Amino acid sequence: MEEDIDMNLLSILKTEIRDNFQSLDTCQNEVSEQLLELKDAVQEYLDNMEDAENYRSSYIEMCSRVDLKIRETVAPSETESKSFELPQIE
Repeated sequence: MEEDIDMNLLSILKTEIRDNFQSLDTCQNEVSEQLLELKDAVQEYLDNMEDAENYRSSYIEMCSRVDLKIRETVAPSETESKSFELPQIE
């Protein structure tokens, strides 16, 4: 099944995902710093770090899927049939 891919939209969405991740990463770092300043907040800090790592994994997976789709769209698979016409030799 052939999908119609809007490369501009795909690029915009990837940029938005990256920007959102960077904002969340900044917030995550600030939250971590605040937790480290509190007494008896070790478990909260560890939970926070685990959640952040899960989010990073999801972000990397999404970016990888977008990159793969871009590569597939720009350079079609070698398994696709190609037909070349050779000139007649006389």
